[in-house]
Amino acid sequence: MLCVAATLAVAAERRSIDETLDQSQIRDLSFQHNVVYAVQQKLADMGYDPKGVDGVWGPNTLSALNRYRRDNEMRERRGLDWSVIAHLFGVDYVRWKIDDLASDAEQPRV
Repeated sequence: MLCVAATLAVAAERRSIDETLDQSQIRDLSFQHNVVYAVQQKLADMGYDPKGVDGVWGPNTLSALNRYRRDNEMRERRGLDWSVIAHLFGVDYVRWKIDDLASDAEQPRV
């Protein structure tokens, strides 16, 4: 029973990620090389072959990601989103990545 409660709590926290993000923090993750690379590597490690781990978003990565989404009863989408990244890596990774992207945005460009 405790295991079911813990699973439900994690699922609820993951669902709330998209709801709690400030709109300025939501970016097209398909253009974030390091995020795409990590997703490709994770998918490959789990048996969802993205046909290469190069950090470049393309149709093979999307196909592998949507196979993962179908297998995990998630909605298919055309790109990366925080909810699938939370499902792949955990909520703490998403929080860290959001903070990282926010600090990058605050840095002055030279």
